[in-house]
Amino acid sequence: MDNKLGDLFVRALRDIRYTIPSATDGERFRWPSHQLWTAAERSVTADLAELMTGVEPGVVKSIRREQLARSTEAQVKGLMATYALAKQLPIEGDAIAAELERMAKEHVK
Repeated sequence: MDNKLGDLFVRALRDIRYTIPSATDGERFRWPSHQLWTAAERSVTADLAELMTGVEPGVVKSIRREQLARSTEAQVKGLMATYALAKQLPIEGDAIAAELERMAKEHVK
């Protein structure tokens, strides 16, 4: 949390704004930010700078998914070897791959 707290506050202040309403413009996204909000953004950005990494959530998620995929692949490979030994499948040839394919197709159905 220490590494991300600043990012969280900056993102929240960017996503939610306190604005000055315009009597002539009905589009809120064009309304200027209130000076109090601008001061809060500057203060948070300056005061929490040491608690920021600048990493966007999507980047972290994609890295974690890739790590999960590699870890799962290693587990599947280990389980395949254990299964082949337990079933006394021949190591040479395609017997292990054929059995794994059969199991995968059966599970998908």
